[in-house]
Amino acid sequence: MNWLSNEVGLLRSSGVTANVFLMRDVPLERARDIIAETAIRDNWDYVFFIDSDVIPNPGITYQLLMYRAPAMCIPYPLKIGVLSVYFFDETTKMITPLDPAMLKQNMYSPIPLPTDACALGAVLIDTYVFKRLKPPWFRFSGEEVVQIRTLDKVRVEYNEDVYFFLRMKRELGVKPLYVPIPALHELITGMSLDPYDPTRTIIPMERMDFVPLLQQMRQQQQKEQGSI
Repeated sequence: MNWLSNEVGLLRSSGVTANVFLMRDVPLERARDIIAETAIRDNWDYVFFIDSDVIPNPGITYQLLMYRAPAMCIPYPLKIGVLSVYFFDETTKMITPLDPAMLKQNMYSPIPLPTDACALGAVLIDTYVFKRLKPPWFRFSGEEVVQIRTLDKVRVEYNEDVYFFLRMKRELGVKPLYVPIPALHELITGMSLDPYDPTRTIIPMERMDFVPLLQQMRQQQQKEQGSI
């Protein structure tokens, strides 16, 4: 991925030691646990989980490192038609995703904002979080059901992403922050959105209207599932 190689190059040119670990043929939750174990063993300062089809802005990793927060999330559109940043109600067990209008209002703000959880496709986590939480960190046993409110219905899920951040909040008393600089998801259009790829047309973030975009993604998923 061009974005990844260029991002690592930017970090190294700034004096940051950065290594890339690609995990294949391993269940996702186990892969994340292996990386967390390696971070503790090798004394890494941070772990940046990034899905291969999520394309953040160039230089975002260095910006996240400057905040020195326990966990920093990057919003991006999910295939279910919502953004990847969540607010959680402990009483109702209901997750409300970040309002696209709020994201657009705060876009490119230099100030990170608090949230309760986020999808793990683009998140920077301080290694001390893994040291203080008992492993396994990401293998969710399903004992806690959460509900996600999408644009038109409520989905009931067993969600290991939310489970990890709720553990962080309940056991350590800290919540993640999200930086209102959204990333793109290649699966939106089926084409590369890598800002370093000169052969592709890049959609400027400030010109994106996330409401119809998320509706389109949700409708596409429903078609694939045969529900409409």
